[in-house]
Amino acid sequence: MAGLSPSVRVVMPDVPFLCHYLRATEIQATHPYEEISKFCQTHRDKVGTVFRTLACFDGVNFAARATARALFSVALMDEVCAPSTVLACVWMIPWRRR
Repeated sequence: MAGLSPSVRVVMPDVPFLCHYLRATEIQATHPYEEISKFCQTHRDKVGTVFRTLACFDGVNFAARATARALFSVALMDEVCAPSTVLACVWMIPWRRR
């Protein structure tokens, strides 16, 4: 919501899910990323289309639009929400780059 509405001033994402799909499919072998990987292996000509479409729902892209202050949590041994995918969101927040 913080990426969609400038009226949101503070957010506390608790281990954000479905962020940085490309990275997640490279390092995770569990669902839902396994399904994306299998589809891309079967339809190699559609890999670009798959990740362009997923970008519409990617938390990283919403984080880049957020103006709210944020406190993220991350589970360092999480097999679904890998820490590097969560950190991708953290580093995209505009106020963080000031």
